[in-house]
Amino acid sequence: MADHTSHGSAELDKLADLIEGIEIAQLATVRRDGTIHSRPMATQEMQPDGTLCFLTERDSGKVDEVVERQHVHLGYSDLRHSRYVSVSGTASITSSRPLIRELWTPFARAWFDGPEDPSIVVLQVRIEEAEYWDTPKGGKPIQLLRLATSAFTGNQRSTSDSGDHGHLDLH
Repeated sequence: MADHTSHGSAELDKLADLIEGIEIAQLATVRRDGTIHSRPMATQEMQPDGTLCFLTERDSGKVDEVVERQHVHLGYSDLRHSRYVSVSGTASITSSRPLIRELWTPFARAWFDGPEDPSIVVLQVRIEEAEYWDTPKGGKPIQLLRLATSAFTGNQRSTSDSGDHGHLDLH
């Protein structure tokens, strides 16, 4: 992920830290009939201004959906560390060859011939807001301990740290 300190945004830094290491996001778009359509996407990069970038195929349904309705949602989940991030933003499509080359990874070869493949475009999401849930170190064992303590004592909340939850407004 890119360094966001040059822009002075603690919120962008926090978001970058939260999604660091979560390779796949669920991208939800709105179809023409108003229904929500979600699919997994590999995040290629978070740019310094907070824009998230994804390589995708020009002729895909998600591109048509983004052209029609730009508001999208991204869901990031790290089950191992009990970390979850919900991102809302505005999507756009670019066929910038220099950006495609910058984002290219060997992983993309599974879908495209190379960075010069004319079917590749970049789906960019300008983040507007994010919400996150991040449990303390220990993840699952801590959650299980809280559940056991709650069941044993009858208290709904344990005195142990219940984690971090917050909202980031990135307008």
